[in-house]
Amino acid sequence: MAFLEKREPRFLAGTTGDQRGVVQRRSVPDTPLRESEIIIRPGWHEWRVRLQLPLKKLEVYRPAATDLILTKMARGDAQDLEDIEFLLAQEPLSQRELQEAFERARIPDVPEIRDLFVVAQPKVLAMAAGASKE
Repeated sequence: MAFLEKREPRFLAGTTGDQRGVVQRRSVPDTPLRESEIIIRPGWHEWRVRLQLPLKKLEVYRPAATDLILTKMARGDAQDLEDIEFLLAQEPLSQRELQEAFERARIPDVPEIRDLFVVAQPKVLAMAAGASKE
């Protein structure tokens, strides 16, 4: 895909602008991540969730909370852990469900990602235990 590397970055228009109508922009990666580059369950699309949007000709889906949590565990930084806590508050998962997802997860063959995933597991399990008590 060499042709993608030569293109200029894509942009999405933001929602704010100044008095002259200049729109703030943010960069969007040229290529989305491939499944082989993220932590996710095999067959994740079987559990995807349809978003209820007022679109007539387009259906939009997102990965299930379990798979979103797995992808966030690849970095495990403070923001990702906060996001995981939010996801668990919205859609509580048991420690058993999470442990099964950890065992089934397809993990990229990158030692740093694998290590961060292992380190994040007890933190996520503790969050799940806390979320189920609330």
